[in-house]
Amino acid sequence: MKSEWRIIESDVELEQILSKKFGINSLLSHILSSRVKNVQEAEELLFPQRIVLGNPYEMTGMKDVVEELIKIRDRKESLVVYGDYDVDGVTGTALYYLILKKWGWNVEYHIPSRLEDGYGLSKETIKRFAIEGKKNFLTVDCGITSVEEIDYANAFGCKIIVTDHHEPKEKIPHATAIVNPKCSDDHYRFKSFSGVGVAYKVVEAIKMRLGVNDDLENYLDIVALGTIADIVPLVGENRYFVYKGLQLLSMKNRVGISALMEVSNVNFENIKTHDVGFRIAPKINAVGRIDNAVTALQLIIEEDPKKAFKFADELVKKNQERQFIENEIYQEAIANLDSLSDFENLKILVIDHKNWHPGVIGIVASRILSMYHKPTLMITIDGDTARGSARSVEGINIIDILGKTRDLLDEFGGHKMAAGFSLKTDKIELFKSRINEIMADYDTDLLKSELLIDDEITLEEVDNGSIDSIENLKPFGNGNPEPVFLIRNLTIEQLKPVGKSSFKMILKSKEKKLEGIGFGLLNMTNAFRFSHGSKKVDVIVNVWKDSWNGSKRYQLNIIDMDVKNEDKIFIKHDHHFDDMELENLDKNGNTLVIGSPNIVEEIIIRMAQKSKKIVVVLPTNSMLADIYNSVCAALGNFNLSIGYVDALHPVVKDEDLIFTNIFSLSRVLKEKSNLIICEPQMMIQSSMFDYFSKIVEKNHPKSLIFFSSFFSKAEETTITDTFNCKIVNIFQKQNLGVIDDRNVSNKMEIIEELIENKTRSAVVFSDVQSLKSFYIKLCKNHPAMCTNREISTYIPNEDKSIELKYDRVNLLLATGSMMPRMEFERIIYYDFPRNHSEFLKPPAALKRGMNMTVQMIFGNDDVQKNMRDLEELFPLPQRIIESAKILKNSSGDMVDVLIHSEMASSKAIAKIYLSILSEISAFNGKAVTRIPAADEIENSLREREGWIEKFSLKMLERDLMNSQVKNIAKIFQNPFEAHEKSSY
Repeated sequence: MKSEWRIIESDVELEQILSKKFGINSLLSHILSSRVKNVQEAEELLFPQRIVLGNPYEMTGMKDVVEELIKIRDRKESLVVYGDYDVDGVTGTALYYLILKKWGWNVEYHIPSRLEDGYGLSKETIKRFAIEGKKNFLTVDCGITSVEEIDYANAFGCKIIVTDHHEPKEKIPHATAIVNPKCSDDHYRFKSFSGVGVAYKVVEAIKMRLGVNDDLENYLDIVALGTIADIVPLVGENRYFVYKGLQLLSMKNRVGISALMEVSNVNFENIKTHDVGFRIAPKINAVGRIDNAVTALQLIIEEDPKKAFKFADELVKKNQERQFIENEIYQEAIANLDSLSDFENLKILVIDHKNWHPGVIGIVASRILSMYHKPTLMITIDGDTARGSARSVEGINIIDILGKTRDLLDEFGGHKMAAGFSLKTDKIELFKSRINEIMADYDTDLLKSELLIDDEITLEEVDNGSIDSIENLKPFGNGNPEPVFLIRNLTIEQLKPVGKSSFKMILKSKEKKLEGIGFGLLNMTNAFRFSHGSKKVDVIVNVWKDSWNGSKRYQLNIIDMDVKNEDKIFIKHDHHFDDMELENLDKNGNTLVIGSPNIVEEIIIRMAQKSKKIVVVLPTNSMLADIYNSVCAALGNFNLSIGYVDALHPVVKDEDLIFTNIFSLSRVLKEKSNLIICEPQMMIQSSMFDYFSKIVEKNHPKSLIFFSSFFSKAEETTITDTFNCKIVNIFQKQNLGVIDDRNVSNKMEIIEELIENKTRSAVVFSDVQSLKSFYIKLCKNHPAMCTNREISTYIPNEDKSIELKYDRVNLLLATGSMMPRMEFERIIYYDFPRNHSEFLKPPAALKRGMNMTVQMIFGNDDVQKNMRDLEELFPLPQRIIESAKILKNSSGDMVDVLIHSEMASSKAIAKIYLSILSEISAFNGKAVTRIPAADEIENSLREREGWIEKFSLKMLERDLMNSQVKNIAKIFQNPFEAHEKSSY
């Protein structure tokens, strides 16, 4: 969703007062006047070191909490610090543990499992500790809503001391003592503490009571970490905590946190709240989301550097695992939204799915919220129960909304912007209906996405001294965001991708150049990144400054941009394609051919008969194998040398016709080659087009022919602008009927009905093995029909002696990539295709002018089977590492070792493992010489091939499993329009 840009209005009168009072320049006073109400608030922002912390005993219940804790110490009883699994809870637990242990308490900690225990106090955990004789509990970042659990604990004779910062419900628990500034009877002047912030006030109070000679400020690095991560306002005492805490973090005050910062590539000399919020905190959160946060707690309290780095590495791995799970759920959620016919009219998004990871759905909800600016609820279903996570926008209190559905919920809790809940699965549809009814009363204006801008500046102002003044507003965070600026009319002089989703660009004004970086915003550049000529742009940015060896370096952190369309090129389409055009494709400059998938084979075959040095590039290995096999079958009688090059077939000869993928192209492309690029939009969608363009630019092929059977207008423009292509459109619309039997329980029953009714049909499979297995089943049921070829298979590369009797065949089994030109009344997609071409090709390959129906009987199980197959064919790095460890300690035939160890299911799969190890020089042909690192494997050709193959499958799943049948029908009628509406 495109955000509206709005420059914040400042208080001009206050601006002048602040400028005079503090002697600050106009830019700083302008920004400051829009963030504060008076001089006192301005002083706190400008001089956080001057903030005076309040007396902790002014908090209601503080005296009772301290006295109860001292009694527990004096009686030498054990104390269990009961935390939460997020960063705030983990840091609060660590703070209590380190300090109370040091001051004489017999203390231990407990961090609940998100998956097993859920949020807050758990009855089972309380019972377990009570049986062990441990009946004193000190909560941190939880407890204020645990009414039933605390009553349960009281029955066991336990003492529960609650220190929390969450909003209480109507009923306050009967705890031994409670400190929570959010409680209605608390009158402490500052209310916005995090859980670890409240814990710090408690230990402050204990210190005052005991008269301990210990500088608590040495622990503010821990407090700062939890405070930033919990996104509480960085004003008042929170601002003091973070200001001091960042100084300690830069000084490497704590071994464990420093190790995590180091593996996260944080600059210790210039640590920002951004580093904590986006580099450190997610790794701590990740382990609590998908495993147990105890590892994160152990990291924080660890003093041995070797053990600390071990914990840090484990957090990094868990975060990578979390990212993978998150991306899978995100793609499924987006596909779910695409299937909603009234999406635009919805004011709230409620998405449910079976077996989503409950620890990750909250992050995905936040991503979807940022995209559509609508409150988002993600629900994961596990049998009869369902758990949900909610995120909301400013002005819509999600807790209030959930409260109005409390009769449908088992439990709920959280903040006005984020909450969790649970309910019975059979109530989900009623819950959705009720939620939408409630949201109907909310003003649509609340759903508008605004990007607030502090001021408009020029590029020349960035380093003239005035911009440096914004450093006085650090640390930035919630309540005091990093200043946002608008800079107009810049020229994009250079742009290049960074990683998979980010980019860097050089921006130029009349007098100055500066680098800008867009984290996670690469897709924002797709519409113009590959076009020729300079582009004018307005950008919304933060200005970042780094100091190194006495020099300053400025960089623009790009938040949003508006690229001018003044130099847009309009393309005229040539709507014809005859034999003469085909004959001259490789002579008349670069061409983009638009047509059905079977056309590209005709182009390759005809060109191969008259030209040499042809390289055919496919985006995925499955498409590569399909086209290769089909063309080889057609060119069997021609005297041509044909090559096939990928990670498993790296040998390059001087063949007449070479098939390869994007990752191996640089090894086979030579000057004066004729290059045929199939489905280039897949390269654009997967951010590989820039990589491809550089290879082409370096090698100067004789001709370029792009072929696409589905793309969006923006992708077409990218291709034509980058390579100055003329367009030849030979696509013929197909009017088909579509029968939706997705996820049908009995596929054989449908096929048997077709046979009985003598409906002339083709059954399409995604692979030959599935085809053969099904044919064997049919032959057992219908031996006579198989014998006389009424039921036939079409596998031309395996049995060329078979001649189909077109007038006799009633049911034909074929693959999506190999379909003979015959007449059929119906095409049945038996299992899920491996790529878009396998889905589009069968109807296109049949005779023209027929009335035809396609029937989909594949389901989610078929999709998952395809994904499992891909995970076996393209094993994950950890799997390769485990295999290397086994092989390094083994002797004999390495293939047999992998099979016997059950790492590989077959010799073919075992050879894939060895091929990857060989490519990265970890296998010398006889033995494994070393254990490779994960990043080495990730950068191997095979792993990169696997990444784009899985990406393609997820996109296809989105188009075919999560779309309405009317939209699937449009894919055959006009795949370009259909793709436009669901562009990735």
